[in-house]
Amino acid sequence: MAESFFKKHLHDANEGYLEHLAFTIKAGCTLIAAGTIVMIHGLLPFVLTHTGSNMICRLTEEMKARKQACQARCAAKNITSE
Repeated sequence: MAESFFKKHLHDANEGYLEHLAFTIKAGCTLIAAGTIVMIHGLLPFVLTHTGSNMICRLTEEMKARKQACQARCAAKNITSE
């Protein structure tokens, strides 16, 4: 039985719907907060000098790790299904 597009992504990500939703909300809120902090830093260059970029770097690293894990699972699935 073929997986729906919706379920396939969650399966590849090895997450349930609520777990995936929680991460995406966290990522979105982090980006909004980082953007706000960067704009404040633009107005007041002497405050929050690294906060926004540090937040974005941490989120980027987390997303890279999640992507690599997902790609590894997809590659393993394709090898075993052939």
